[in-house]
Amino acid sequence: NPWTARMLTLLREVAAIKNVQDGIKATIEKLFAYLGLKLSDLEPVTHELKNRPIHPANLNLPKSSAGGAPSGSNLEDRKLGLGPKRSGPASLRFPVVDMAAPVEEPEQEGVRQRAGMILDNWVNICLRDGVSDSTFAQFLQLLRKEPLLHTVKLTNLFFRVVTEMCVSHSVRNSQQQNQSQPASAIGHAAIDSLAKFIVFLVKFLADDANKTALLSAFLQVAAHVLLRDHDASKSAIATGKKVVGKPFNQKPYLRLFTSILQDLNTADPSFDSSNVGVLNAFANAFHKLRPEKCPGFAFAWVQLTGHRMFMPKLLLIRHADCPMMFKTLLLDLLHFLRPYLMNADVIASVRLLYGGTLRMFLVLLHDFPEFLCKNHLSLCNAVPHNCIQLRNLILAAFPHTVRLPDPFTTKLDPAVLPELASPPPVGNEEEMREILVSHDGLMTHLESYLSTRSPSSFLAKLPFALQRGKDTKEGSHVSYDLKLINALVLYIGMRGVAAMEMGKEERRGTGTDTGTASKIEDTAYADVFESLIQSEVGHECRYHVLNAIANQLRYPNSHTYYFSRVVIHLFASAKEDFAKEQITRVLLERLIVHQPHPWGLLVTFIELVKNPQCQFNSQPFTVNCAPEIRRLFESVTQSCSSPPSMSEGAVVG
Repeated sequence: NPWTARMLTLLREVAAIKNVQDGIKATIEKLFAYLGLKLSDLEPVTHELKNRPIHPANLNLPKSSAGGAPSGSNLEDRKLGLGPKRSGPASLRFPVVDMAAPVEEPEQEGVRQRAGMILDNWVNICLRDGVSDSTFAQFLQLLRKEPLLHTVKLTNLFFRVVTEMCVSHSVRNSQQQNQSQPASAIGHAAIDSLAKFIVFLVKFLADDANKTALLSAFLQVAAHVLLRDHDASKSAIATGKKVVGKPFNQKPYLRLFTSILQDLNTADPSFDSSNVGVLNAFANAFHKLRPEKCPGFAFAWVQLTGHRMFMPKLLLIRHADCPMMFKTLLLDLLHFLRPYLMNADVIASVRLLYGGTLRMFLVLLHDFPEFLCKNHLSLCNAVPHNCIQLRNLILAAFPHTVRLPDPFTTKLDPAVLPELASPPPVGNEEEMREILVSHDGLMTHLESYLSTRSPSSFLAKLPFALQRGKDTKEGSHVSYDLKLINALVLYIGMRGVAAMEMGKEERRGTGTDTGTASKIEDTAYADVFESLIQSEVGHECRYHVLNAIANQLRYPNSHTYYFSRVVIHLFASAKEDFAKEQITRVLLERLIVHQPHPWGLLVTFIELVKNPQCQFNSQPFTVNCAPEIRRLFESVTQSCSSPPSMSEGAVVG
């Protein structure tokens, strides 16, 4: 009788447990003696795998798609049933065959049966109390002899099957729960056991050279299963009739990835979640599951990329590739949100996702400001021009080593603030040059004009060169290439700062240095900025150029100092009132939103209000305006004229 044999096998294992009560062991021995058996006549449950040999050569496997997973098989209806609760330690079972499901090929079902048995034995071990190290050692020896883990193709297939089984079990269990009650712990037992199983395989089955490869293989297969599940569950629109598929459930996959991250977070000097290879494996899997490819997984994806076991480790580890990995993931999120945020009417789900994005940037601003400082150009390029608060979060960052002076009492003078003579780190310089070079002839003509101020026709043609191409991914109402404008403004500013430093060194060499700052007027760099705010340019181009200039008004550094002087010069020298009004608009719309505000932005606007050359309060747009706008100007002017109290002094962020 197989049921009696199974029960006797379990009793034999109970008797083999260390520190078991002598009375229990004696009772079991008496029972075996009554049946004419000995404890040594039966093998433990974990030895059952030996009795069902299988060889890779006997499996006629179908051709695999990405991740080694067969593309033609339909395993969506396969079930992992939860058997009756037993008094023993193994309360979770993984039945293999569901008679209601479509019949698969015998060879494929053999793999599924084998995988289910391995996983079943693992769950039995995990749910058992007081398991000794010898039990895990015996199970590891069985895994070393397991044919399903001997080749890459079979291993990927094994990973796919066990992932589908555990996810299906978790989804079905959650559907059976009463909606008014939280899901029971047993609903996550399959997913948690799978996560522990993968970590066990990676740490103990694979050698040191293959640990990362094995983890990466599972994460890629799990991502493949998720994408296939997501695509199969999407609602389809065909011939005007809405066809609704099975709703996609992102919770099991979120639980799986977070459980693996947490289980890897151990003090293991050779392999833990701080290992660069581990972080790279997760980053590649998350990039594969980015919201643009899998929108149904977007909320879980944001939670994973900002997880405390993932994001801080990427940004704290001393490896050049790790911050670039997180930058790629952050750009994935911004590129997904961009088309939705450019519309005035944002749906509730996107609004909620945008709120989570703001919180993630707040964490970066507080804990990792150097990352935002170094990558501000790339991030600002991905942020829509109407998302002012998000852009302020990026630009308000300053390194931990920098102490911000009071913007209400500080004068922009390198003699007073030595930090204004130090250039900031620019991690996007290569990207900036690639953008400029990618536009035919622009870089060549720009270099020629900045060096010789000729030909003069370059300034008239420049606005047309900034217009958007057909393949640029901007909104239909945007006529200019914003990435090109941002790169152009930053490049000219960097050249202008270098020219000022060179002129200062020359004056020092000749003994004519008076300590005053070099003038930016009557230079090739000023010519370019002045030409881009003329009346012939148009309001849209002028607005985007001024926004690109305002993006460089950040913490105290040479770029902030240079571009602040550019803003004051453009306002004071502008002949048309509309140019001055548009400069005021660009600065003011960044100041009236919630904190934080970039330090350079505050200092520049205060200088604009106080500088007698600008005559800000006498401008027609500040005098002849609506009463609400007039009160706003008066409030801002009053704030700029007198520093805030200590309770109000946290405006810089």
